[in-house]
Amino acid sequence: MNGINPKTRWNLVYWILAAMAFLTLQSLWQASRTIEPVPYSEFEKALAEGRVSEVVVGETTITGKLKSPDGGKTTIVANRVEPDLAERLSKYDVPYTRVVESTFLRDCCRGWCRRWSSSACGSSSCAGWPRSRAASAAS
Repeated sequence: MNGINPKTRWNLVYWILAAMAFLTLQSLWQASRTIEPVPYSEFEKALAEGRVSEVVVGETTITGKLKSPDGGKTTIVANRVEPDLAERLSKYDVPYTRVVESTFLRDCCRGWCRRWSSSACGSSSCAGWPRSRAASAAS
Protein backbone atom coordinates (compact mmCIF):
# COMPACT_ATOMS: atom_id res chain seq x y z
CA MET A 1 0.00 0.00 0.00
CA ASN A 2 1.28 3.42 -0.95
CA GLY A 3 0.80 6.33 1.51
CA ILE A 4 -2.45 6.86 3.42
CA ASN A 5 -5.47 4.64 3.01
CA PRO A 6 -8.13 6.49 0.90
CA LYS A 7 -10.77 5.94 3.61
CA THR A 8 -8.44 7.45 6.23
CA ARG A 9 -7.73 10.40 3.93
CA TRP A 10 -11.49 11.15 3.62
CA ASN A 11 -11.90 10.92 7.38
CA LEU A 12 -9.04 13.38 7.81
CA VAL A 13 -10.64 15.80 5.33
CA TYR A 14 -13.97 15.60 7.20
CA TRP A 15 -12.23 16.34 10.51
CA ILE A 16 -10.45 19.36 9.02
CA LEU A 17 -13.70 20.68 7.52
CA ALA A 18 -15.52 20.14 10.83
CA ALA A 19 -12.77 22.01 12.72
CA MET A 20 -12.93 24.91 10.25
CA ALA A 21 -16.73 25.08 10.56
CA PHE A 22 -16.48 25.01 14.36
CA LEU A 23 -13.90 27.81 14.43
CA THR A 24 -15.99 29.92 12.05
CA LEU A 25 -19.13 29.48 14.17
CA GLN A 26 -17.20 30.23 17.35
CA SER A 27 -15.79 33.41 15.81
CA LEU A 28 -19.25 34.56 14.68
CA TRP A 29 -20.72 33.81 18.11
CA GLN A 30 -17.94 35.73 19.87
CA ALA A 31 -18.33 38.71 17.54
CA SER A 32 -22.09 38.80 18.12
CA ARG A 33 -21.48 38.99 21.87
CA THR A 34 -18.93 41.83 21.74
CA ILE A 35 -19.68 43.89 18.60
CA GLU A 36 -22.82 45.98 18.23
CA PRO A 37 -23.85 47.40 14.86
CA VAL A 38 -25.29 50.89 15.38
CA PRO A 39 -26.57 53.66 13.11
CA TYR A 40 -23.93 56.19 12.11
CA SER A 41 -25.74 58.90 14.07
CA GLU A 42 -25.43 56.83 17.26
CA PHE A 43 -21.73 56.23 16.55
CA GLU A 44 -21.19 60.00 16.27
CA LYS A 45 -23.14 60.54 19.49
CA ALA A 46 -20.98 58.01 21.37
CA LEU A 47 -17.89 59.72 19.99
CA ALA A 48 -19.12 63.17 21.07
CA GLU A 49 -19.95 61.86 24.55
CA GLY A 50 -16.38 60.55 24.92
CA ARG A 51 -17.38 56.88 25.22
CA VAL A 52 -15.07 55.76 22.39
CA SER A 53 -11.37 55.17 23.08
CA GLU A 54 -10.19 54.12 19.62
CA VAL A 55 -11.55 54.44 16.06
CA VAL A 56 -10.73 52.36 12.99
CA VAL A 57 -11.93 53.78 9.67
CA GLY A 58 -12.52 51.32 6.86
CA GLU A 59 -13.63 51.88 3.29
CA THR A 60 -17.33 51.43 4.11
CA THR A 61 -17.43 51.05 7.90
CA ILE A 62 -16.15 52.83 10.98
CA THR A 63 -15.40 50.86 14.15
CA GLY A 64 -15.03 52.22 17.65
CA LYS A 65 -13.70 50.54 20.78
CA LEU A 66 -15.71 51.57 23.84
CA LYS A 67 -13.90 52.82 26.92
CA SER A 68 -16.21 50.77 29.15
CA PRO A 69 -18.36 47.81 28.04
CA ASP A 70 -21.99 48.68 27.37
CA GLY A 71 -24.13 45.63 28.16
CA GLY A 72 -21.28 43.25 27.31
CA LYS A 73 -20.52 45.01 24.02
CA THR A 74 -16.98 46.35 23.76
CA THR A 75 -17.06 47.54 20.14
CA ILE A 76 -19.53 49.47 18.00
CA VAL A 77 -19.52 49.50 14.23
CA ALA A 78 -21.43 51.63 11.73
CA ASN A 79 -21.55 52.06 7.97
CA ARG A 80 -19.85 55.31 7.00
CA VAL A 81 -21.95 58.24 5.82
CA GLU A 82 -20.48 61.08 3.75
CA PRO A 83 -19.52 63.96 6.09
CA ASP A 84 -21.60 66.66 4.35
CA LEU A 85 -24.71 64.45 4.37
CA ALA A 86 -24.12 63.51 8.03
CA GLU A 87 -23.85 67.19 8.93
CA ARG A 88 -27.14 68.01 7.19
CA LEU A 89 -28.96 65.04 8.76
CA SER A 90 -27.67 65.71 12.28
CA LYS A 91 -29.69 68.96 12.34
CA TYR A 92 -32.92 66.93 12.42
CA ASP A 93 -32.01 64.76 15.42
CA VAL A 94 -33.07 61.48 13.77
CA PRO A 95 -31.02 58.28 13.53
CA TYR A 96 -29.38 57.77 10.17
CA THR A 97 -27.15 55.13 8.65
CA ARG A 98 -25.84 54.02 5.28
CA VAL A 99 -26.82 50.77 3.61
CA VAL A 100 -24.06 49.02 1.68
CA GLU A 101 -25.70 47.10 -1.12
CA SER A 102 -24.04 44.04 -2.54
CA THR A 103 -23.85 44.25 -6.33
CA PHE A 104 -21.92 41.02 -6.82
CA LEU A 105 -24.77 39.05 -8.41
CA ARG A 106 -25.91 41.98 -10.56
CA ASP A 107 -22.35 42.60 -11.79
CA CYS A 108 -21.84 38.91 -12.58
CA CYS A 109 -25.10 38.77 -14.54
CA ARG A 110 -24.23 41.93 -16.47
CA GLY A 111 -20.80 40.60 -17.35
CA TRP A 112 -22.23 37.28 -18.44
CA CYS A 113 -24.91 38.96 -20.56
CA ARG A 114 -22.33 41.23 -22.21
CA ARG A 115 -20.04 38.31 -22.99
CA TRP A 116 -22.92 36.21 -24.28
CA SER A 117 -24.38 38.95 -26.48
CA SER A 118 -21.02 40.02 -27.93
CA SER A 119 -19.96 36.47 -28.77
CA ALA A 120 -23.37 35.34 -29.99
CA CYS A 121 -24.28 38.50 -31.89
CA GLY A 122 -22.96 38.18 -35.38
CA SER A 123 -23.80 39.74 -38.70
CA SER A 124 -26.68 37.30 -39.20
CA SER A 125 -28.65 38.38 -36.13
CA CYS A 126 -28.87 41.10 -33.57
CA ALA A 127 -29.62 39.18 -30.38
CA GLY A 128 -27.64 36.06 -31.13
CA TRP A 129 -30.58 34.16 -32.60
CA PRO A 130 -30.41 32.95 -36.18
CA ARG A 131 -32.45 34.86 -38.71
CA SER A 132 -35.53 33.26 -40.15
CA ARG A 133 -35.45 32.12 -43.77
CA ALA A 134 -38.02 34.78 -44.65
CA ALA A 135 -35.88 37.54 -43.18
CA SER A 136 -32.81 36.19 -44.95
CA ALA A 137 -34.67 36.04 -48.28
CA ALA A 138 -35.93 39.62 -47.86
CA SER A 139 -32.38 40.97 -47.45
